[in-house]
Amino acid sequence: MTFALIAGLALQAQADFAWFEVEGILTPPTKSAIRVPLAPLERPKRSPIHEWVFPRTVTGMVEGNGEFAPRFRVFRQSLEGKPEEDVSVGVTRFLLRLVEINRTSFRLDHGVEFPSRTVDVYLCDGGDPGALQRATVDKDDSLPGGSAAKVNTIHVYDVKGLSSRIEWARELAHEYGHATLPPVRIAKGPEEWANGDLGERIYLRRMAQALALGKATPSDTMGATLDQLQEYVGKNVTPLVLAAAVQGPRSADLAAGGQEGFDAYLGLALLAESILPRSVFARSLVLPDDQSPSAYERAILAATAEVAEWKPSVPAELAGKPIWIPLGKGKLEGGTILARAGGWAKVTLRNEAVVTN
Repeated sequence: MTFALIAGLALQAQADFAWFEVEGILTPPTKSAIRVPLAPLERPKRSPIHEWVFPRTVTGMVEGNGEFAPRFRVFRQSLEGKPEEDVSVGVTRFLLRLVEINRTSFRLDHGVEFPSRTVDVYLCDGGDPGALQRATVDKDDSLPGGSAAKVNTIHVYDVKGLSSRIEWARELAHEYGHATLPPVRIAKGPEEWANGDLGERIYLRRMAQALALGKATPSDTMGATLDQLQEYVGKNVTPLVLAAAVQGPRSADLAAGGQEGFDAYLGLALLAESILPRSVFARSLVLPDDQSPSAYERAILAATAEVAEWKPSVPAELAGKPIWIPLGKGKLEGGTILARAGGWAKVTLRNEAVVTN
């Protein structure tokens, strides 16, 4: 499949590499860049968890203080066409959009426990279809003194067989959620860690919104179209948001785990991302005192209590419906409280609704 993934990028041809600068899609504006060496690595990169060799690389960088710093190293075993037109460039561009969301909206960046501050992505010709995120050590990245550095890796397998554009976006968003969002562990859930599923849903919803507003193009989404992303959101995000809004946080399910607890956590986090101010939601991600979904429920209440006031945002799918919000000890102005439970309140909201603490 041919991806039109570099459309709209300013190519600066150099003697030995191509350089693309990427304007941000969020506010405040940011800038990132993609560096594509035109020749193979002198020393091919070896996967730290496989024996496979990767002779090609692309680097994704973010701008800060007038300089570009690496955030992604994308390694490729074999090319399709010119280096600057390979799918690895589109993968890097998509991931740069996700780190932009993390940095601008969620105040998150790649962990300092990884000396390179990069997420290393290996696009593998072999393996069973799917993807895997893993933190490990890499003998190719030695620290002063010779010890192996800790690295944050994503492996995408059977890339030549991965023809679906929405599946490309879904796989990458899921594993990037594992790589960068705070971990939440769900006992007996479909996955042990829920941050991958949460990232997949948040990032793809955000990219659908950016496409709908004309701030992004399919070149930013691995070629996934607005229709494809909206269909994904309609099936995998909206039902969870509606359930959380109608039923509240479902504390018993969060504590019990399993599929019900997993869905309750995702719905709660997606509802929080929908209705809370950006800065308050960002705080909720880093306030949990442990890795349980119940701790995240408490973190939402703590984050909303930190501000003097906050205005709930009501997405279209919740307009006119009674919904549960984290009220805590706050007072609701511009709405009606219908019920209370554990710091949460079921309310109807008018456009001017605001919570004061």
